Amino acid sequence: TDAAHRGPPPPFGDLACHPVLAGRAMATTNVPRITYNGEDEVEEEEEEQTGPSLGDVFALKKPKNALVGAGQCVRNVVTGVGVGIFTLVAAPVVGAKEGGVKGFASGVAKGVVACVALPVVGAAAGVAQLGRGVANTPKAISAKAKGMQWDPEQAEWIFYNLQEEADKVQAVDETKLQ
Repeated sequence: TDAAHRGPPPPFGDLACHPVLAGRAMATTNVPRITYNGEDEVEEEEEEQTGPSLGDVFALKKPKNALVGAGQCVRNVVTGVGVGIFTLVAAPVVGAKEGGVKGFASGVAKGVVACVALPVVGAAAGVAQLGRGVANTPKAISAKAKGMQWDPEQAEWIFYNLQEEADKVQAVDETKLQ
């Protein structure tokens, strides 16, 4: 069956209806990760994922400046409250479906714990991101004055040279990428 391939069940049952927790994030999967080492060699590694990480739910990337940190703060608080309330409602339903009255009681307990803990975690992550954003603001001002650009994937300021980027892309042997 499909359930046999997914690995162990998630802690609150199959919450596939939740947009953050649904899909492969809840299943144990082997995700291929392709890396390019700069010498026309492609390496493929298997990376096992067992469930959603804190970074999948909350904004934890290094913020560019105080404004971005404030936005991430609000996002984290709202996410913590929202996921906490969702779990308070969903955990008893899933528990009852899987274990009857005993499962319902277990789901209520899990839901209450999550409803209290997740907003606290969201607030803590939010305050941390706000602080990181404030701390990064002087560097952001300096980097922008030097003509640097923010790279959102690497979460750092870089000097971007389109010609260098084009040269790297053109130097790749496409036959080794297939």
